[in-house]
Amino acid sequence: MIAASAGAFIAAAGYYRLPHPEASKLALANTAAIVALSVFTDYPGGVIRRLSFQTHGVIDSVLAVLCASGPAMFGFC
Repeated sequence: MIAASAGAFIAAAGYYRLPHPEASKLALANTAAIVALSVFTDYPGGVIRRLSFQTHGVIDSVLAVLCASGPAMFGFC
C-alpha cells in the first residue's frame, strides 16, 4: 500500500511538473511524508521504529486532510 501511494504521488509530480510546478512540489512532499512515516513506524517494514502504530494512524489522518486540502490552500485548484 505504501508503494502504491508513493508511486501515485510520484506519477502526479511528473505529470504536473510543467503545467503546475507547485502541484508537482506538493505531490513530492506528500511522497516524502508517506515514506518517512513508514520508515519511522514500529511495525514490520519500519526501519527506525520511533512511532507507535497508533501515532502512525493519527499522522496518516492528518496527511490525508492536508493532501485533500493542499491544492485549495496553495491556490492551484
